[in-house]
This record gives sequence, C-alpha cells and structure tokens, in this order.
Amino acid sequence: MAAALKKTQDLANAASHSEEAADQAGKLALTAVTGQVSNAVSSAKKAEDAASAAAQSATSADQSVKSAEVAVKRAAEIADAAKKAQDAAAQSAASADKAAKAAEDAAKAQTAQAPSPKAETPQPKMDENAPPTLADIEATTPLERPKCEKYMLFLLNHSSVQFALGRASVAAASQPLLTKLAKVAQRCPEAKLEVAGYTDNIGDANSNKRLSKARADSVMAALTRDGVAADRLTAIGYGMENPIASNDTDEGQAKNRRIEIHVK
Repeated sequence: MAAALKKTQDLANAASHSEEAADQAGKLALTAVTGQVSNAVSSAKKAEDAASAAAQSATSADQSVKSAEVAVKRAAEIADAAKKAQDAAAQSAASADKAAKAAEDAAKAQTAQAPSPKAETPQPKMDENAPPTLADIEATTPLERPKCEKYMLFLLNHSSVQFALGRASVAAASQPLLTKLAKVAQRCPEAKLEVAGYTDNIGDANSNKRLSKARADSVMAALTRDGVAADRLTAIGYGMENPIASNDTDEGQAKNRRIEIHVK
C-alpha cells in the first residue's frame, strides 16, 4: 500500500515536472514565435518602405524621362531654327555678293564710258583797270564802292542822260540808262551816292547852276522810282564848273552838259 502511494506520488511529481517543463517549453515557443513575428513585421515594414522608395524613384524617373523628352524636343526645335537662320544668312550673303558684283560691274562700265578729264584752262587774271563788260554791268553780285562808281560812270560816259533843251525833265530815251544805273546802285546798298549835274558855259552862271541842280534832282527822282533808297541820294548842281571838254565847240559843250554819279 505504501509502495503504491509512493509510486503514485512519484508519478504526480513527475507529472508536475512535466507540466512545468511543458509550460517552459510553451513560453520558449511563444517567445520564439513572438520574435519571429516581430522580425517578420520589421521585415515587412522595411519591404514596404523599400517599395515606397522604389515607387517614388520610379515616379521621379518617369518625370525625368518626360523632362528629358521635352528637352530633346526643344533642342530639336532650336537646332531646326538655327539651321533655318544659317540658310537665310547664307542666302543673304549670296545676295549681297551678287549686289556687290553688280555694283562693281556698273562702276567699271561707268568708268569706261566716262570721258577723260580735261585739263583746266587757266583763267586769265582780271585787269582791275580794264573797262567793265556788259556782263559785268548786268550781273547781280554785290560790288565794292570803287567798282560801283566805276560801273555807273562807265554807263554815263557811253550814253549820257538826255534832257529837253534848257529844261530839267529827263528825255524818255534815257529811261533805260537810268534803270541800269539803279540796278548797279542796288549792288552797293550801303554806299551814299551823289548825283552831280553840270552844264556848258552858255548863259548866266547862276542860272546854269540852278538848271544843273534841277536836272540832278530829276535823275535822283528817277533812281528812287527804280528802287534806290532816297536817303542814299544827294543831288548837287555844279553849273559850268569842272568842264571835261572845251566849250569852244558844239561837241565839247555837249560833253560838258552831263550827269555824274559818285560814291561817297
């Protein structure tokens, strides 16, 4: 009986030890499983992160590819525009070369047709003492005072102012002469002019002086009508003074009955 109890107790102890061992084994197994699960979760998380990173890299790569495609297309457009510009420049250069060649040919043709230059004929030196020509008288260029007087005296020496016998009125035949005198006077506009009247020695000296003054006044009025400013003119009658020829002949007397114009 006692032996049976001891055996039973031993069996109970053995069962208790077996239960403890089983419990420890279960704990160890649970720990192992828990570690494996944790490792698996960690690995899965890493895999997920890697997959996310790979997805982002793929997206970036796709964007890079698209950007590269756009860049390649733009580069192609720029290259095409550059080619067109180069072609246009080549055409412009060719046109400019043709134009330059045409201009050169035209210049050569014109040079070939142009007459050879003639040697200039030296102009004779003007003689200041030479009498004026008709062209000198009729010109319109300004005159210095000495030449202005010279031209007017030249006109008066070659065609004297005519008056009615014993009167101061200017004959109509002398109007063209007075017009020429006025034109010469206008070529020296700053000069003052003295219109001097003279007579021959026939008659009373005082009467001749009055007549010569009246005739000078008539000439002065005619010059004023032809455009000479009145404030430039002075009329003086010298009568029979300062004869330029002998009063013993009709020809001499005619020369002494005269009008002179002097520049002051």
